[in-house]
Amino acid sequence: MGVRICAKVICLALCAGLMGAPAAMGALNSYVLDLDGNGDYVSAYDNDNLTNFTDGSFTIQAWIYLQQLSINQPIVSKYVETGDQRSWAFLVTSTGQLRAYISSDGTADNTTMWQTNTQVVYADTWHHVAFVCNPGGVDKIEFYVDNVEYAHSNSSVDPPSSPYNSTAEMWVGRFINQYYYGYIDELRITDGALSSFPSSVMDLPLSPTVDTEVLYHFDESSGDVIDHSNLFGNPTNTGYLQGNAYRRAWDGLGPGNDLPLPVTLVSMSAMGENALVKINWTTETEINNLGFNLYRSLNESTGYTRINSDLIPSQGYTVATQTYE
Repeated sequence: MGVRICAKVICLALCAGLMGAPAAMGALNSYVLDLDGNGDYVSAYDNDNLTNFTDGSFTIQAWIYLQQLSINQPIVSKYVETGDQRSWAFLVTSTGQLRAYISSDGTADNTTMWQTNTQVVYADTWHHVAFVCNPGGVDKIEFYVDNVEYAHSNSSVDPPSSPYNSTAEMWVGRFINQYYYGYIDELRITDGALSSFPSSVMDLPLSPTVDTEVLYHFDESSGDVIDHSNLFGNPTNTGYLQGNAYRRAWDGLGPGNDLPLPVTLVSMSAMGENALVKINWTTETEINNLGFNLYRSLNESTGYTRINSDLIPSQGYTVATQTYE
C-alpha cells in the first residue's frame, strides 16, 4: 500500500504491510460468487448428507463481503417454511449479527434461533464467518468471525441431537424469500465440529477432507458450481446458478471491492516544526497490519528513501480509529 502526500518541497509515502502474507492469492482464488440481492442464488439438489450429520454436529463457514447491512443477508440454508422442510440456516442480520436456525422436526414450534449478542460483521469488507453446532460438546453452539469466537444469545438452549432430515434444496445466498447482496467465496459445510478457521484473506484456499460435505470455491469461469467434497470421484452436490447469480473475476470487482488493503487510511499530514517535519496519520481500520514505513523524496520521479530506521509498530487488527505521529 502506498499513500503519498505532496508538499511544496518534499514528497512523502506511507507504506503498510500484511503480517505473514504468503505469495499466493490466498483464500479468495480467482473468482467469487456475485449476488445482487434481487432473486439470484445458487441451488443444490437435496442430499441427506446435508442434514444427516454424525452425532448431529456440523460446521458452516464462508468468506463474505456484504454490499449493505440494511436487510438480513442469508449465507446458506436448507430451510423452507412450508411442508415441514425446516432444517438449518445461517445468515447475517440487518444489524451485522450472525444468526443460525436449526429445526429438530421441520416445524416452527421446534425451530431454535441463536445469534451473536452484538454486531460482528461489517459491510464493505471481507470477513470469514463460521457457525458450529456440536450437541455433544461443552460449547454446543459457537459463532466465529475471522477466527475470533463471539458470545451469543440462547446460550442455555441446547441444539437438537440432529437437524430435521429435510428434502429441500440447499440454497446459497437465499433464505425463504430473502436474498444475499454481495460476494461469497469458499463456502464449506463439514460433518463435525471445527475449532479453527482462516483469519486473513491471504490464507490459503480451503482443501476438502473426508468430513467435507460441500466445498464451493466458486472458481469456475463458466457453467455451474462444482462441489469439491468428493475427493476421488464426481461431485455430489453441484450448485446451479439461479437468476442473475454468476462468478466475477477479481479484476472485475471494481474499486474498493477487491482484495482489501491492510489499512484504511483516512488522513495524513506533514508540517514543519522546529527545523523538523512532524508527520501525522490516522487509520480507520487495520487488518493483520505488521506496521508502517515512511519514505521521502525531493523529486518523486527519482524514487523514495526510507527515513525510519525501525518499523513503526501498528495495532495489528483493529476496527477503531488510530492516530500515529
